[in-house]
Amino acid sequence: MKKSKKGKIIFWVVFIIIAFILFFQNRAFFMQKDQLNIDLYVYDYSTSSYPLVIFVVASFLVGFLIAFLFGLIEKHRAKKTIKELNAKLEQRDDLLDSLRNEVDTWRKKERGSGQSEPEVPREKENDSTAEPVTEKSKS
Repeated sequence: MKKSKKGKIIFWVVFIIIAFILFFQNRAFFMQKDQLNIDLYVYDYSTSSYPLVIFVVASFLVGFLIAFLFGLIEKHRAKKTIKELNAKLEQRDDLLDSLRNEVDTWRKKERGSGQSEPEVPREKENDSTAEPVTEKSKS
């Protein structure tokens, strides 16, 4: 099991234990009956009397559902971004392969004509200002 998955399981077990402790220590409060009143200035609504624990659990579940839906949206966006980046990576790998093949072809032609292979300057690893070598810069 992954470390992250173990951490989530531990978190939820601790959360549930704390929730049960709070509920049992405050049973009288959570079992009081109350009604939910919604006043929208245009429309008034009142529910029947229910224990407060019902409202607390319902609020938790609604919040959990909203967080879950936002998580799904983010996961979908991330998958889409990953697909786009993988497509770009594959396209650039293909371009790199074709350029390597072209360089190999030029080197084979130069070897066949008896000329020595010219030295190609290499970029320094940490030098970000170095210009890439092109056909025009060789002349």
